[in-house]
Amino acid sequence: MGQNTVRVGSGVALVWPQACVLCLGAATKEDSVVIEGKRVPYCENCHTRVERLRNWQNSTFMIALIIGALFALLFLIRRGVEEGWLELFRVQTWLLAGGAGMLVGGIVYVIIRLLLLPLHLVFRSKVARPGVKMLKSKKPGVTVLKFSNPQYADLFRQANHLA
Repeated sequence: MGQNTVRVGSGVALVWPQACVLCLGAATKEDSVVIEGKRVPYCENCHTRVERLRNWQNSTFMIALIIGALFALLFLIRRGVEEGWLELFRVQTWLLAGGAGMLVGGIVYVIIRLLLLPLHLVFRSKVARPGVKMLKSKKPGVTVLKFSNPQYADLFRQANHLA
């Protein structure tokens, strides 16, 4: 287990140190994501950067979803024109269109992410990954938190009296 990973029992009331999870500055904002009943503290700058990355990722997903849906619709129209409109009443046609749309949407998503990767690297100072995320635990009743900043993980352990 790394120094930026913390295990806590589920249902335990967590105490979040009032410092930014990313930069350790004074926390003035709380994240919209709730972890174990509490919101994660951020400074204004880091909160803006985390939200900007989330919006960017959500927009990328929506663009890929729309393109995949349009491809599925075009597939259905082409199938109806070529093989007759009664073909649209077959379940197999809809399953094929849905699968093709999801496949195309996934490919578009990967391509967009790869094309935006250089921009993401250039604007690294404008976007940031969340300072903490919950990992899946193999043990029931245990929550594993992974912090981006190991120093904040130490503060978190001290505030919650964890070894």
